[in-house]
Amino acid sequence: MILLANFMNAIASILNVVLNLFEILLILAAIFSWFPQIRYNQGVQMVNTIVDKILAPIRKFMPKYSGFDLAFVIAFILIIFIQAFVVASLFDYAAYLKN
Repeated sequence: MILLANFMNAIASILNVVLNLFEILLILAAIFSWFPQIRYNQGVQMVNTIVDKILAPIRKFMPKYSGFDLAFVIAFILIIFIQAFVVASLFDYAAYLKN
């Protein structure tokens, strides 16, 4: 059972890091959108490409309201929910298996 607990703990840790990375990329994309002159920077284009792939499924269902993209807000809410529910549950289950 300890191996399974350590495996669950590792999965939860990796998922948490990936979700934190997504949060950072979302924040960077939002900041970059305020400066249109850097739109053609290769790093900015890479961040925007990754963020657009994350936001594409959300944007299908969420229309823009007066120029404000609600997909960013929905993405943050989903990330926070996944961290609070799924990641925390995986950590708790791993702790339960160790006992």
